[in-house]
Amino acid sequence: MRSGVKAVFGLTLTVYALALPGCEDDEPSFPARPPPPAAPTPTPAPGDIPPLSPEGDGIRAGAEPSAPSQSLPRRRVSLAEEAAVFTTLASCMDRIALPDPFLADVLDDLGLDSIRRDACRVVEAAHTRSTTPCADVTLEPLADRCRVASAVARGEPELCPQTSATDPTRGRDPLCLALARRDSQPCEALEASDAIACRAAVRQTHALCNASPTAKRRAACTRLVERWRGFFPERSQVDQAEPRATLERSDGSRSFDALAGAGVVVVTRGSKRFVVFDVSRGRVHVRLRALLDEQGRGQLERLEITEAGSVLVDATGAHATATVVFSQHDAGKASLSASIAVRARNDDGMLRSFALLAPVRDVVVQSP
Repeated sequence: MRSGVKAVFGLTLTVYALALPGCEDDEPSFPARPPPPAAPTPTPAPGDIPPLSPEGDGIRAGAEPSAPSQSLPRRRVSLAEEAAVFTTLASCMDRIALPDPFLADVLDDLGLDSIRRDACRVVEAAHTRSTTPCADVTLEPLADRCRVASAVARGEPELCPQTSATDPTRGRDPLCLALARRDSQPCEALEASDAIACRAAVRQTHALCNASPTAKRRAACTRLVERWRGFFPERSQVDQAEPRATLERSDGSRSFDALAGAGVVVVTRGSKRFVVFDVSRGRVHVRLRALLDEQGRGQLERLEITEAGSVLVDATGAHATATVVFSQHDAGKASLSASIAVRARNDDGMLRSFALLAPVRDVVVQSP
């Protein structure tokens, strides 16, 4: 029945259409109604955000997605290049003006409207090789980066920020130390993927980034290499003995060589000096702290080694002695190493000895 209705309905339309021409003499003709004019495309006022294109591709209407803006200068990728062309804070802020007002609004909503000024303070610190601009940086992460920029530009690791604001025995930021010294040894104090990027940046070798575990990490490593390009002249590495750490217990020996490369921190507090080795890798944590006398010899305060929460060693000066010897390979601080030998006072306990040969990662002066 439905198909019959379709046929009849279609026939009726055809007959009606054919009959229209014959009615021209009986019915007045009217001119065809012109189509409505197209709505004019509004011209956005300065600061307005153009609407998205109707295709929903996330591209602003009227924009050429493949053509970069001709009004924005090509961004330099290294801090050294930015520092070389720095003139004033205002001109720097003009160069890094945000092209998208929406992003600027978001930063403003987050209270980060000063981020451009803070970023230019970092460039100014590298340009002037001074930490003075860092005092005006409002965002703490950028304030630390500002101090790093000054330390690297000057080649003075003493200017590097502390790793911990509450525990100076952890030393200064290993990445900053490595960059400021032009020596990759402090990188060994970082976690594996960060250490890869650190070594690549100091040695200015993109190929080292291929060892990063993920594509995101490789990209971040490559960016770090580019960021610090221009600060590293040719420098020969000093030959040093391979770091090592060995624990001898009554039930056998264990090697902790993978931790030794992180290095020790020498802390001066008033008239006292300490050597501290506090390193974690995976499930293993080694803490060693020894007090140094005027001749630089050590007195063990604590040696604790744990693995997956189990205590392998927990010894104090009452149970063991410590000998500390520093070796100077050349005039640079980066080549200073420490040899620490801990020996049990008797064989009643599990500990027999612990031997550590490690570079001196940092020297810290702490207020008494």
